[in-house]
Amino acid sequence: MLKLGERTKPVADVSVADFAEPTQVCDLVMKGGITSGIVYPYAILRIAQRFKLKNIGGTSAGAIAASLAAAAEFRRQTAPLGQEGDGFMKLKTQIGGWLAQGNNLRSLFVPAIVAVPLYYTFLWVLNVKSALKRPTAWGIFQIGVSVALLAFLAAGFGEALFQWHVPHLRGVPQLIFMIAVVAIVALVVELLYLMPRSNYGMCTGGRKSTLPFSPEPLTFWLSRQIDDIAQTGVDETGEPRPLTFGDLWRVAFAPPGSLALQCRPTRRRTSRW
Repeated sequence: MLKLGERTKPVADVSVADFAEPTQVCDLVMKGGITSGIVYPYAILRIAQRFKLKNIGGTSAGAIAASLAAAAEFRRQTAPLGQEGDGFMKLKTQIGGWLAQGNNLRSLFVPAIVAVPLYYTFLWVLNVKSALKRPTAWGIFQIGVSVALLAFLAAGFGEALFQWHVPHLRGVPQLIFMIAVVAIVALVVELLYLMPRSNYGMCTGGRKSTLPFSPEPLTFWLSRQIDDIAQTGVDETGEPRPLTFGDLWRVAFAPPGSLALQCRPTRRRTSRW
Protein backbone atom coordinates (compact mmCIF):
# COMPACT_ATOMS: atom_id res chain seq x y z
CA MET A 1 0.00 0.00 0.00
CA LEU A 2 1.26 3.46 -0.90
CA LYS A 3 1.91 5.63 2.17
CA LEU A 4 2.48 9.29 1.40
CA GLY A 5 2.10 10.97 4.76
CA GLU A 6 5.78 10.89 5.72
CA ARG A 7 7.07 12.40 2.47
CA THR A 8 4.32 14.78 1.39
CA LYS A 9 2.66 17.83 2.88
CA PRO A 10 -1.02 18.08 3.79
CA VAL A 11 -2.98 19.71 0.98
CA ALA A 12 -3.65 22.81 3.09
CA ASP A 13 0.11 23.48 3.37
CA VAL A 14 1.32 22.85 -0.19
CA SER A 15 2.89 25.50 -2.40
CA VAL A 16 4.07 25.69 -6.01
CA ALA A 17 7.56 24.51 -5.08
CA ASP A 18 6.25 21.24 -3.62
CA PHE A 19 5.42 19.96 -7.12
CA ALA A 20 8.58 21.09 -8.89
CA GLU A 21 10.79 18.00 -8.53
CA PRO A 22 8.96 14.67 -8.11
CA THR A 23 11.44 11.87 -7.47
CA GLN A 24 9.47 8.94 -8.92
CA VAL A 25 7.04 8.09 -11.74
CA CYS A 26 3.66 6.39 -11.38
CA ASP A 27 0.50 5.49 -13.30
CA LEU A 28 -2.85 6.64 -11.92
CA VAL A 29 -6.28 5.08 -12.55
CA MET A 30 -9.46 6.36 -10.88
CA LYS A 31 -12.86 4.66 -10.74
CA GLY A 32 -16.25 6.35 -11.00
CA GLY A 33 -18.57 7.66 -8.30
CA ILE A 34 -19.45 11.22 -7.29
CA THR A 35 -18.16 10.69 -3.74
CA SER A 36 -14.83 9.52 -5.11
CA GLY A 37 -14.80 12.54 -7.42
CA ILE A 38 -14.79 14.86 -4.41
CA VAL A 39 -11.78 13.09 -2.91
CA TYR A 40 -9.69 12.75 -6.07
CA PRO A 41 -8.35 16.34 -6.31
CA TYR A 42 -6.85 16.03 -2.82
CA ALA A 43 -5.46 12.56 -3.50
CA ILE A 44 -3.86 13.81 -6.72
CA LEU A 45 -2.25 16.70 -4.84
CA ARG A 46 -0.65 14.32 -2.34
CA ILE A 47 0.55 11.87 -5.01
CA ALA A 48 1.88 14.56 -7.38
CA GLN A 49 4.26 15.93 -4.74
CA ARG A 50 6.26 12.72 -4.91
CA PHE A 51 5.42 11.24 -8.31
CA LYS A 52 5.41 12.43 -11.88
CA LEU A 53 2.18 11.17 -13.45
CA LYS A 54 2.70 9.04 -16.54
CA ASN A 55 -0.34 7.00 -17.69
CA ILE A 56 -3.55 8.49 -16.31
CA GLY A 57 -6.98 6.94 -16.71
CA GLY A 58 -10.45 6.86 -15.21
CA THR A 59 -14.13 6.09 -15.64
CA SER A 60 -17.07 8.48 -15.16
CA ALA A 61 -16.16 10.87 -12.30
CA GLY A 62 -12.71 9.27 -12.30
CA ALA A 63 -12.33 10.27 -15.97
CA ILE A 64 -13.05 13.88 -15.03
CA ALA A 65 -10.41 13.73 -12.31
CA ALA A 66 -7.99 12.06 -14.75
CA SER A 67 -8.47 14.91 -17.25
CA LEU A 68 -7.73 17.49 -14.57
CA ALA A 69 -4.68 15.54 -13.39
CA ALA A 70 -3.39 15.31 -16.97
CA ALA A 71 -3.85 19.06 -17.41
CA ALA A 72 -1.89 19.76 -14.22
CA GLU A 73 0.87 17.34 -15.20
CA PHE A 74 1.01 18.89 -18.69
CA ARG A 75 1.48 22.28 -17.07
CA ARG A 76 4.25 20.91 -14.84
CA GLN A 77 6.16 19.52 -17.84
CA THR A 78 5.75 22.62 -20.02
CA ALA A 79 5.83 25.49 -17.50
CA PRO A 80 8.74 27.93 -17.12
CA LEU A 81 11.19 27.24 -14.33
CA GLY A 82 9.66 28.02 -10.97
CA GLN A 83 6.06 27.68 -12.17
CA GLU A 84 5.87 23.89 -12.48
CA GLY A 85 3.31 23.56 -9.69
CA ASP A 86 0.89 26.21 -10.98
CA GLY A 87 -1.54 23.66 -12.37
CA PHE A 88 -1.65 21.61 -9.19
CA MET A 89 -2.25 24.73 -7.10
CA LYS A 90 -5.20 25.58 -9.33
CA LEU A 91 -6.41 22.01 -8.87
CA LYS A 92 -6.36 22.72 -5.14
CA THR A 93 -8.16 26.07 -5.17
CA GLN A 94 -10.33 26.07 -8.29
CA ILE A 95 -11.42 22.44 -8.10
CA GLY A 96 -11.07 20.91 -4.64
CA GLY A 97 -11.63 24.11 -2.68
CA TRP A 98 -14.43 25.41 -4.88
CA LEU A 99 -16.38 22.13 -4.96
CA ALA A 100 -16.25 21.91 -1.16
CA GLN A 101 -18.05 25.25 -0.76
CA GLY A 102 -21.80 25.35 -0.27
CA ASN A 103 -23.87 24.06 -3.19
CA ASN A 104 -21.21 24.59 -5.87
CA LEU A 105 -21.08 20.93 -6.86
CA ARG A 106 -24.85 20.68 -7.18
CA SER A 107 -25.01 23.88 -9.23
CA LEU A 108 -23.03 22.19 -12.01
CA PHE A 109 -25.90 19.76 -12.66
CA VAL A 110 -28.35 21.87 -14.65
CA PRO A 111 -31.53 19.98 -15.60
CA ALA A 112 -33.13 20.08 -19.03
CA ILE A 113 -36.44 21.92 -19.11
CA VAL A 114 -38.50 18.72 -19.41
CA ALA A 115 -36.76 17.28 -16.35
CA VAL A 116 -37.05 20.30 -14.04
CA PRO A 117 -40.08 19.10 -11.99
CA LEU A 118 -38.71 15.59 -11.54
CA TYR A 119 -35.19 16.84 -10.80
CA TYR A 120 -36.21 19.23 -8.03
CA THR A 121 -38.67 16.74 -6.56
CA PHE A 122 -35.82 14.25 -6.42
CA LEU A 123 -33.54 16.83 -4.75
CA TRP A 124 -36.24 17.69 -2.21
CA VAL A 125 -36.62 14.03 -1.22
CA LEU A 126 -32.84 13.62 -0.95
CA ASN A 127 -32.56 16.72 1.24
CA VAL A 128 -35.31 15.51 3.57
CA LYS A 129 -33.67 12.09 3.82
CA SER A 130 -30.29 13.71 4.57
CA ALA A 131 -31.82 16.05 7.17
CA LEU A 132 -33.26 13.09 9.06
CA LYS A 133 -29.70 11.87 9.62
CA ARG A 134 -27.87 15.21 9.90
CA PRO A 135 -30.30 18.00 10.81
CA THR A 136 -29.64 21.50 9.49
CA ALA A 137 -31.79 24.62 9.65
CA TRP A 138 -32.79 24.28 5.99
CA GLY A 139 -33.29 20.54 6.36
CA ILE A 140 -35.56 20.97 9.39
CA PHE A 141 -37.58 23.53 7.43
CA GLN A 142 -37.98 21.06 4.55
CA ILE A 143 -39.03 18.32 6.96
CA GLY A 144 -41.63 20.64 8.48
CA VAL A 145 -43.00 21.61 5.07
CA SER A 146 -43.12 17.96 4.01
CA VAL A 147 -44.95 16.90 7.19
CA ALA A 148 -47.45 19.76 6.80
CA LEU A 149 -48.10 18.84 3.16
CA LEU A 150 -48.63 15.19 4.08
CA ALA A 151 -51.06 16.20 6.83
CA PHE A 152 -53.01 18.41 4.42
CA LEU A 153 -53.01 15.62 1.84
CA ALA A 154 -54.40 13.17 4.38
CA ALA A 155 -57.09 15.65 5.41
CA GLY A 156 -57.87 16.43 1.77
CA PHE A 157 -58.15 12.72 1.00
CA GLY A 158 -60.64 12.36 3.85
CA GLU A 159 -62.67 15.35 2.65
CA ALA A 160 -62.72 14.19 -0.96
CA LEU A 161 -63.69 10.55 -0.35
CA PHE A 162 -65.38 10.40 3.04
CA GLN A 163 -66.74 13.93 3.46
CA TRP A 164 -64.65 14.51 6.56
CA HIS A 165 -64.37 18.19 7.42
CA VAL A 166 -61.47 19.71 9.34
CA PRO A 167 -62.63 22.72 11.37
CA HIS A 168 -61.31 26.20 10.44
CA LEU A 169 -59.51 25.04 7.29
CA ARG A 170 -62.45 25.72 4.93
CA GLY A 171 -61.56 23.29 2.16
CA VAL A 172 -57.83 24.06 2.04
CA PRO A 173 -56.84 20.37 2.48
CA GLN A 174 -59.08 19.36 -0.41
CA LEU A 175 -57.54 22.06 -2.63
CA ILE A 176 -54.00 20.90 -1.76
CA PHE A 177 -55.07 17.30 -2.36
CA MET A 178 -56.32 18.19 -5.85
CA ILE A 179 -53.12 20.10 -6.64
CA ALA A 180 -51.06 17.14 -5.43
CA VAL A 181 -53.02 14.73 -7.64
CA VAL A 182 -52.37 16.92 -10.68
CA ALA A 183 -48.66 17.19 -9.77
CA ILE A 184 -48.34 13.42 -9.33
CA VAL A 185 -50.02 12.78 -12.68
CA ALA A 186 -47.66 15.30 -14.31
CA LEU A 187 -44.63 13.59 -12.77
CA VAL A 188 -45.82 10.16 -13.93
CA VAL A 189 -46.33 11.47 -17.47
CA GLU A 190 -42.86 13.01 -17.38
CA LEU A 191 -41.27 9.82 -16.07
CA LEU A 192 -43.04 7.45 -18.48
CA TYR A 193 -43.19 9.60 -21.61
CA LEU A 194 -40.77 12.54 -21.61
CA MET A 195 -37.78 10.98 -19.84
CA PRO A 196 -37.46 7.97 -22.19
CA ARG A 197 -37.24 10.39 -25.11
CA SER A 198 -34.14 11.92 -23.51
CA ASN A 199 -32.66 8.49 -22.64
CA TYR A 200 -33.59 9.06 -18.98
CA GLY A 201 -31.07 11.86 -18.66
CA MET A 202 -32.12 14.78 -16.46
CA CYS A 203 -28.91 16.80 -16.83
CA THR A 204 -27.20 16.93 -20.22
CA GLY A 205 -24.12 18.73 -18.95
CA GLY A 206 -24.61 21.43 -21.61
CA ARG A 207 -26.82 24.46 -22.18
CA LYS A 208 -29.17 22.91 -24.73
CA SER A 209 -32.83 22.82 -23.60
CA THR A 210 -32.09 24.30 -20.17
CA LEU A 211 -33.89 27.15 -18.47
CA PRO A 212 -32.70 30.71 -19.24
CA PHE A 213 -30.25 32.18 -16.73
CA SER A 214 -29.24 28.73 -15.50
CA PRO A 215 -25.77 28.50 -13.89
CA GLU A 216 -22.77 27.30 -15.88
CA PRO A 217 -23.25 23.56 -16.54
CA LEU A 218 -20.69 20.86 -15.87
CA THR A 219 -19.09 20.45 -19.31
CA PHE A 220 -18.59 24.19 -19.83
CA TRP A 221 -17.12 24.62 -16.34
CA LEU A 222 -14.89 21.57 -16.72
CA SER A 223 -13.59 22.62 -20.15
CA ARG A 224 -12.73 26.06 -18.80
CA GLN A 225 -10.94 24.61 -15.78
CA ILE A 226 -8.89 22.11 -17.81
CA ASP A 227 -7.68 24.83 -20.19
CA ASP A 228 -6.88 27.21 -17.33
CA ILE A 229 -4.91 24.55 -15.45
CA ALA A 230 -2.98 23.47 -18.54
CA GLN A 231 -2.18 27.04 -19.68
CA THR A 232 -1.90 26.16 -23.37
CA GLY A 233 -1.96 29.81 -24.45
CA VAL A 234 -4.38 31.53 -26.83
CA ASP A 235 -5.42 30.94 -30.44
CA GLU A 236 -5.37 33.41 -33.34
CA THR A 237 -8.61 35.03 -32.08
CA GLY A 238 -7.20 35.65 -28.63
CA GLU A 239 -9.36 32.98 -27.00
CA PRO A 240 -7.81 30.36 -24.68
CA ARG A 241 -6.63 27.39 -26.75
CA PRO A 242 -8.11 24.08 -25.53
CA LEU A 243 -5.84 21.31 -24.28
CA THR A 244 -5.92 18.42 -26.77
CA PHE A 245 -4.72 14.82 -26.81
CA GLY A 246 -2.20 16.01 -29.39
CA ASP A 247 -0.70 18.32 -26.75
CA LEU A 248 -0.36 15.39 -24.36
CA TRP A 249 1.19 13.18 -27.03
CA ARG A 250 3.76 15.86 -27.89
CA VAL A 251 4.79 16.03 -24.25
CA ALA A 252 4.98 12.22 -24.16
CA PHE A 253 7.70 12.17 -26.81
CA ALA A 254 9.63 15.18 -25.62
CA PRO A 255 11.86 15.70 -22.58
CA PRO A 256 11.39 15.42 -19.66
CA GLY A 257 9.24 12.35 -20.10
CA SER A 258 5.84 10.92 -20.80
CA LEU A 259 2.16 11.64 -20.33
CA ALA A 260 -0.85 9.66 -21.55
CA LEU A 261 -4.56 9.95 -20.76
CA GLN A 262 -7.44 7.52 -21.25
CA CYS A 263 -11.07 8.11 -20.21
CA ARG A 264 -14.15 5.90 -20.16
CA PRO A 265 -17.66 7.41 -19.84
CA THR A 266 -20.63 5.79 -18.12
CA ARG A 267 -22.98 4.39 -20.78
CA ARG A 268 -26.37 3.49 -19.34
CA ARG A 269 -27.93 2.41 -22.64
CA THR A 270 -25.33 -0.31 -23.12
CA SER A 271 -25.25 -1.27 -19.41
CA ARG A 272 -21.62 -0.20 -19.06
CA TRP A 273 -20.83 1.34 -15.70
